[in-house]
Amino acid sequence: MPVSGADVLRRAGGSLRPAELRQAIVEPATEAGLTLENGLIEVVLRDLGVRTDDRSCTAGTLPLLSHSLRTTWQHRSGEVLTLAGYERSGGVQGAVAATAERTWQRLTPEQQATAERLLLQMVRIGDGGEVARRPAELAELLRQPGARPVLEAFARARLITLTEGWAELAHEVLLPAWPRLTAWVDGNRAGLRIRQRLTGAAQAWHDEDRDPALLCRGGQLAVAGEWMAAHPGQAGELAAEFLRRSQEAAGAERRRERERARRLRYGVAALSVLLVLALVAGGVAAQQRIAAQHETALARSRLIAAQAHLLREADPSAAMQLAVSARRYADTPQARGAIISSSGVPLATRLPPFAAPVAALALRPDGRILATADAERGIRLWAASARPVLPATLGGWDVAALAYAQDVLVVGDEGGAVHVWRPGTPGSPAAVMRHRHAGAIVSVAVDGRGSRLASADESGALVVHDARSGERIAATRLPSVAEHIALSPDGQLVAASGAWRVRVWKAGTLAPSSGLIGGSSFEATGVSISADGRLLAAGGTDHATRLWRTTGARAPAEMLIGHGESVTTTVFSPHDATVATASTDRSVLLWDTGTRQHSAPLYHPQTVDQLAVAPGLVATAATDQIVRLWHLPPPVVTGHTGNVQAAAYRRDGHVLATTSDDDTIRLWDIAPDKEQNRICTHTGAVLDPGEWHQYLPGVPYLRPCRP
Repeated sequence: MPVSGADVLRRAGGSLRPAELRQAIVEPATEAGLTLENGLIEVVLRDLGVRTDDRSCTAGTLPLLSHSLRTTWQHRSGEVLTLAGYERSGGVQGAVAATAERTWQRLTPEQQATAERLLLQMVRIGDGGEVARRPAELAELLRQPGARPVLEAFARARLITLTEGWAELAHEVLLPAWPRLTAWVDGNRAGLRIRQRLTGAAQAWHDEDRDPALLCRGGQLAVAGEWMAAHPGQAGELAAEFLRRSQEAAGAERRRERERARRLRYGVAALSVLLVLALVAGGVAAQQRIAAQHETALARSRLIAAQAHLLREADPSAAMQLAVSARRYADTPQARGAIISSSGVPLATRLPPFAAPVAALALRPDGRILATADAERGIRLWAASARPVLPATLGGWDVAALAYAQDVLVVGDEGGAVHVWRPGTPGSPAAVMRHRHAGAIVSVAVDGRGSRLASADESGALVVHDARSGERIAATRLPSVAEHIALSPDGQLVAASGAWRVRVWKAGTLAPSSGLIGGSSFEATGVSISADGRLLAAGGTDHATRLWRTTGARAPAEMLIGHGESVTTTVFSPHDATVATASTDRSVLLWDTGTRQHSAPLYHPQTVDQLAVAPGLVATAATDQIVRLWHLPPPVVTGHTGNVQAAAYRRDGHVLATTSDDDTIRLWDIAPDKEQNRICTHTGAVLDPGEWHQYLPGVPYLRPCRP
């Protein structure tokens, strides 16, 4: 007869110390007329994770022991339980994996789907990507359709334990041992992390007496809502209520914002009426003309300042210029307030409007030169200074991609050619070589030293060249087009994304380095490698950006979640670990990969589809065919050693008073003239009459900044 786990459990009467566990193994075997080969007990206890100095074993140890003893008996030699038989049975892990698979196979297809859903609720992902079991409330599990027979089946097989209202995997070894459960976890890591964040936030909200300040907001609320809609009932009633309250609060905030905008529009309409009345009053009598002109200027100033406020998020550059025009009409409190409010906003320098969509752009790593490409004018080089000028035009090709490193500009065109330029000074560019592909170029990349370049074409070819000699270093053909490629700064790694998600190769041979990465539901929309070559970032259509380490053991991706829609572009800064992401939600975020926190969004009037980063500078191109240079960071006032508690401006707007919990009051010189000069210095392309009348129909155009 076999030495069953039931014998052990019956003799244990609960948890056992290691010595008692040995006795509980040996005695039933002896009674059955069996002997144990020397060393077998030690190997079994080692595989169970039991140490001699343990005070007692966990509840999950006994079911695992039962599985391993039963399968060892089935592979015995005569009446001896041997090490060889134990190894043939697969040991503890093999026994539990076989039991788990057998239990799952006995379920109906509907019950098998329910089992995956229930078991994943008993799993958690650690901060370092490690997988561990977690207790789940039994009542929450039983509320899900078809849960009871599935839970009972796994409990009978001693794969889960049901105690005091909780359900839990019987032992940690089940996680690595059962391949099917491992595959479920790997395919749902992102969802498991979302569920953990949601349930953790819900518990914190509950523990703090449901403080409204702890409700979920922004991009995290959108991601959690999408996940909950796709996985109803899998986060528990508390998380569902927390999400519902968060959505209600977000809806209320949107309604308040709409009401504020409505009141502001009414105010603008009222100011328009006042403007008309002022114009009428101006013609009443000659002696009232001066006063009427003054009132007209005041009304126009207030109207323009109100419009600047409405535009601040959608088009900061236009809003700042309108604020300057408002003050040029009249130095009203509203105009001064609009200018001073711009002091905390990054300045966007706008290049003159392009006649065709911007196909590509690239910044030299030091941020001094910007390269742009469009079908109308080809490649143009700009001095990325306060006021962009047009220093040079290169070639007339149909450009598909650009990449910049030191003094090397790489151009890929739709004719299948890769051009390598060393512009030197912007006024005297010179081409040094060309490489030819069989199909149109889709993407190009160059390493940080300008010594290696990679290019991909529409036929699926990926090629690495020496950028100086033109020698081909390596080439391969991919299963489909590599829509985005990146080279590490040291030129040792090349990464690409496409329909097959993300791959990483050694650049010298194009031998796989990390192979295929990314979950089964992950659709990559861009790829970039950090300045130190240790991080790989890829945006996705699921609103998230993923980070992988390129060195050491392969680990699951970390998620950067902040956008409300699909990420379109992902670019690392050439000098630090900052990564910039653009999205169809019309914003750009700058992420600190050390803290995983992002800056305030850089809002655009339309979707951003081209992005480049240099120290203190971000270049963007949106579908409105305008290139913007964002100067970072915005100015701040510093001096307090504690938290700032309150702030207020003097009536004339020239002085800001602040109080802090460091027991001090400070006065700051915030003269509007200084901020106005800063705006005019960094504005670039001036708001033209056509754009002006889009925002202010009927108001005479007044150039924001004097030439």
